[in-house]
Amino acid sequence: MKKIKKEKIWGKLFEVTVFLKGLEGAIEIISGALLVYTAKTDQLTKILLKITEHELSQDPSDFLANKLVGIVENMHPGVSFGMLYLLFHGIIKTFLAIMLLQRKLWAYPLAIYVFFTLAVLLLIKFLTGLAPLYLVLSIFDWAIGVLTIHDYKRLKARMAEAK
Repeated sequence: MKKIKKEKIWGKLFEVTVFLKGLEGAIEIISGALLVYTAKTDQLTKILLKITEHELSQDPSDFLANKLVGIVENMHPGVSFGMLYLLFHGIIKTFLAIMLLQRKLWAYPLAIYVFFTLAVLLLIKFLTGLAPLYLVLSIFDWAIGVLTIHDYKRLKARMAEAK
């Protein structure tokens, strides 16, 4: 009885984290699409200056506003590659999340590879830039990778029992 309850908890935890991964991917798709289709570097600079104008007029040394303006001003026209990367990255994650939630057996090994690869890349990004968000995202990708392995084994065992 305890084993069944434990498996249900694992299953629900897996579903919630995969749903969140899909949601993260959907946000990346929307962000990437908006950036690709609406923002050119000079337009992005104008938009950001308009947004931060009030804050900078009150406090010209505002760290966050100045940092954002600096980032956008230092962008080069090749920034569209990053925008496209964000868009396709989101598509891949959302697609994998949908396939995992539908329990498509073939998607599990691919998703495990993608999640652990992303975790390593984000950890490297954290170690080189020390941005805490990269560490949090790396831990999330690692955790979802482990949960995916667990659910894959569980799904394969169920299929073997059914035969």
